[in-house]
Amino acid sequence: MLRSRALIVSGTLLSLMFHAGCLFGAGAHGYWSGITATPAGSLSVALTIPNPADRATALLDAPLLGLGDQAMGLRVEGSRLELRLDLEGRAVIAEATVSGDSLRGVVHVDGQVFPLALRRSRKPERTYRTEEVVLRNGDVALAGTLYLPRGTRPVPGLVFVAGLAPRSGATHFLADLFASRGLAVLTYERRGFGGSTGNPRAGFAAHASDAAAALRYLESRPEVDPHRVGIRGQSQGAWLAPLAAQQVPVAFVIATGGGGIPPWQSELYAVPARMQADRLPPELIADARRYMERMFKVAATGQGWDGFHDMVEELRGRNVTWLDRYAPQYDTQEDLQAAWKRDFSYDPAPALRALRSPLLALMGDHDVYAPPAENLRALDSLLTVKDRTLRTIPSATHDFHVPGAPVPLVSREYLQALTEWTLAHAGVGSSARRVDDHRILSTQPPLTITVDSTLRYVGALEFDIRDAAHAERIVFADADSSGTIRRLWIAQFEAFLPQHPGSYDVPAGDDRARLGPYEFRQVAGAYSFAAAIAAKPGHEAERTRDFLLAKGLHVDDSLMVARFEARTDRERRHELILFYWEDLRTAGASSAAAAVGDESFRRAFAERAKTYFAIRGK
Repeated sequence: MLRSRALIVSGTLLSLMFHAGCLFGAGAHGYWSGITATPAGSLSVALTIPNPADRATALLDAPLLGLGDQAMGLRVEGSRLELRLDLEGRAVIAEATVSGDSLRGVVHVDGQVFPLALRRSRKPERTYRTEEVVLRNGDVALAGTLYLPRGTRPVPGLVFVAGLAPRSGATHFLADLFASRGLAVLTYERRGFGGSTGNPRAGFAAHASDAAAALRYLESRPEVDPHRVGIRGQSQGAWLAPLAAQQVPVAFVIATGGGGIPPWQSELYAVPARMQADRLPPELIADARRYMERMFKVAATGQGWDGFHDMVEELRGRNVTWLDRYAPQYDTQEDLQAAWKRDFSYDPAPALRALRSPLLALMGDHDVYAPPAENLRALDSLLTVKDRTLRTIPSATHDFHVPGAPVPLVSREYLQALTEWTLAHAGVGSSARRVDDHRILSTQPPLTITVDSTLRYVGALEFDIRDAAHAERIVFADADSSGTIRRLWIAQFEAFLPQHPGSYDVPAGDDRARLGPYEFRQVAGAYSFAAAIAAKPGHEAERTRDFLLAKGLHVDDSLMVARFEARTDRERRHELILFYWEDLRTAGASSAAAAVGDESFRRAFAERAKTYFAIRGK
């Protein structure tokens, strides 16, 4: 239950603009998914609207915004609803009308208006469960949430170090990302935040000891493999994660948004950098730099307080606005030196030199809170572990957002780098596939698929099939000028999730086809996306239809399909499925019934489908 009308989202305040005393329409509640079209492209969004008895908040899932189960202010009156969210300092207002299973309207952001089209659907099943837990570290109690993948085998784990702000939809988004891929994830509130006790202004050692307690707790859970537990720290957490790893050995460490240079050096960079990003005059930025340098000299040496105090009074006498907005201020020398000892003087070098675990460090090259180049250079010079990956993400901010319209979006390059490295070091594996022109290059399984040049690459989507398997669909299509797909080709790479004990069966008695290094089971027949969605709402067909809609494409229901399926590893835990769809009329069938009843036609269609791709093993 929401206890406050304010939450933190990506470091900014989210205000719930409406109260519970509003009218709810009977037809508005439920799960809605679809897109809003923007100059940056279509953004997939999903809304969970509560029943009338619940509080006046909806939950937003927006992957490109990095948000999962994020609360939004909600007003519903009859068939009309309004939602509000303050995101990255921008007021986002959605107005829409419910008509049956359709919800259509507009989104207002910074004076711009974008269309919104959602439909009522079944909420996808999560492949994990969550559990609220309490972590003990001496007399401090930390409120945490444990994300546990469903299954019977012990799984890898990942601790998110608590940051300077309360947990938010952004935290849940990343936890969901990893939990959906087979990792147990533990998040917790910083001391003194939310349900956690203790002093939030405790020093680095205390906060690192909290992170170590979280590691011990996660490793103690019977559902978790203690030898495959890692730790992730963002911003201040980038210093805390390697420090905690000295107390509890870990399988890997992730440091994003800093961690290489001492905090005082980072702050010395941040104040002028933020002012420069806000386009303040160079002379004011120079004043701020001199202020910060002098402040830290007094803090470190304990000498020169009177002169520094005179400098502050002179700046206040000039009524400079940057002092209150950007720079830290202290009323006494004692306060300044306490902050130095607590917050600024930490030296990350000893913990980094002693680190024996693989490390991933990511920095946004537009970070105005931590200098990207200086941090990566320091990490490179201090680390002795050979397994280290240090990367700068182009155009990304401190929180790894990149410019977008109407609001900054989460960097896809950041998410890909973070996910692939983590899964590989947790022993889960990674996609290991890419598309080069009309070729799919795969290392798992090791092969190359060349697709006919008359089919255009559309993109790729990933999803979990209940709590059993993870699937990646690589999509090619041929469509007319209205966006109606005439031919559709998909390669689906599928693998059981690590915690699932099963394997793929090989049905007997079916047609077989040798394609490249594998023997495929071959079937063909009439197909209807609408019928497939009705039979299994929220599954592969519906996800594919929604993916195509987001690309401005749609499929008719009168289709022929050829399907080729093969197991690609000895343990039969990996599968490759190739699909080719074609409009019934162009395929040469008079009707779906005729296609089903004509075995020779089905066989001929499957043979023709093979001409649109070729497989070569490595």
